[in-house]
Amino acid sequence: MIILFNGFAVFTKGNWSVNDFITAYIGIPIYFALFLFWKIFKRTSFVKPAEADIWTGKAAVDAEVWPDQLPRNFMERVWFWIA
Repeated sequence: MIILFNGFAVFTKGNWSVNDFITAYIGIPIYFALFLFWKIFKRTSFVKPAEADIWTGKAAVDAEVWPDQLPRNFMERVWFWIA
């Protein structure tokens, strides 16, 4: 949604600018070009969601113990609360 409405102001009356349009929407063709390049270069295929293996290695990740980090200052305390 953000990508599509990023350059919305370009389409309002009197604000059309080719430079602003290209700046706002150049990311879309770049994304698809890189995606297609990767699919062709690596010869990867699409996987149906029902056939995707999302459980292999999950037990090892769940068994991982992360040490508790103590905040060193007020900003870290806020960040740890958010994250």
